[in-house]
Formats: sequence, structure tokens, C-alpha cells
Amino acid sequence: MLLAGKDIEIGGSEIMKRRIISILLTVFMVVALMPTAAFAGTVTNYGIWVGATEVTSANMEGVTGAGITGTVTYDAATNTLTLNNANITKTNNYNFAISSEIIVSKDLNINLVGSNTITVDALTNTTYGVNAIYSYAKVNMKGSDGSSLSVSTPFETTEYKVCIYGREGVTIEDCTVTATTGNTTGNKYNPCTGINIESGTLSIKNATVTAITGNTSGNSYGINVRNSSSSITIKNST
Repeated sequence: MLLAGKDIEIGGSEIMKRRIISILLTVFMVVALMPTAAFAGTVTNYGIWVGATEVTSANMEGVTGAGITGTVTYDAATNTLTLNNANITKTNNYNFAISSEIIVSKDLNINLVGSNTITVDALTNTTYGVNAIYSYAKVNMKGSDGSSLSVSTPFETTEYKVCIYGREGVTIEDCTVTATTGNTTGNKYNPCTGINIESGTLSIKNATVTAITGNTSGNSYGINVRNSSSSITIKNST
């Protein structure tokens, strides 16, 4: 009886071992079939768009996509987008070529290296107008060593067109910036504007800024600072 009992016990242990091995093999097979991305961690979206490409932790060291040439990188710690001899011709679904979403609610910092251009020559979504560069907070542009940025919306449209829009202000420092809008055929609520801010300060320092607006049946501004409490500061600049 004891021997028989031992035999039964040994048999039960063998069955349990086989079950464990079977389970482990199943786990190993599932892991082997999982995509590599599953082990890379969660991808972070920063609420920053360049053309039709959203900037994430996966592409921040080299933002690429349709309508993007040159080098575009992003530093999440300082919320700084660097354009290095970049050319951007596409927009996202809201007709922004470069934008910081409302949910971000912090300044969009743009570092300019070399000669850069943004040319919006068509609407991605005809429901909206164009804000080639857009931030719900501030747009801060800074360069060095003769760096420049040319922003243009040359086509004619019935919707509003703005080259650079900083809701809470715009800063341009140590660079050359040209903002040129094409014509609009809409009413006064669809203006064309080179640089537009709702509140805060337009600050230009050690820079050359040219803002040219097109013809329109509504309001047309090279530079528009809309709030009476806002201010304009220009130092050592043209």
C-alpha cells in the first residue's frame, strides 16, 4: 500500500511538472510572437505638430514625413523645436504647418539654424483658415549666426490666413523672419495677417522682421496686436 501510494504520488508530480512545462512553453511562444514595440515602453505624444506629423518620443530626434525636408528635432525638456535648414510644405488637419495644441498650454519655442522655409500653398481642410505657425500660448523664435525663417501662404482663399499666430505673444530674437500672406476674398472676419497676437507682448530683439499682407475685402495687417493692454517692444532691430 505504501509503495502503491508512493507510486501514485510520483505520478502526480510528473503530471504537475508536465503542466508547468506546457504553460511555460506557451508563455515563451506568446512572448516570441509579440511585436518589438511592445517592449519599447509607452510612446509619449507632446501635442506638437510639424506638417501632418505629430511629434512623439519615438520620432523627436528626427521628425520626418510628407512635406518635411532638412532636419527637425524636438527637446521635450525645454519644449523646443529646432529647425535646421528645414523646409515644410504640408499642414495637419487644422491647416497648421507648425503648432502647439490647446491642451499643451505652454509656449512653443522654435530654435532656428541655417535657412528655413514654411510654404502653405493649399488648404488641407477647407473648413478652416490657415495659421502656418500656431500656439495657444506664446511663440518664441530664436536663432544665431544669420539664421532665418521665411513663412508664406501665397495662395488665394476665402478663409483667414495668418503666418505666425501666438495667442499670448510672439518673441523673435537673433534671426531674420519674413512673413508673407497671399490674398483673401472673404469678409472682415477672415483677415490676412503676417504676425498676429491676441494678448501679451510682441518682442523683437536683434532681429530683422518683414511682415507683408495680401489684399482682402476684410481686415489686412502686416502685424496685428489685438488687445489694448498688449505691448510691442523692438530693440536693435529692423
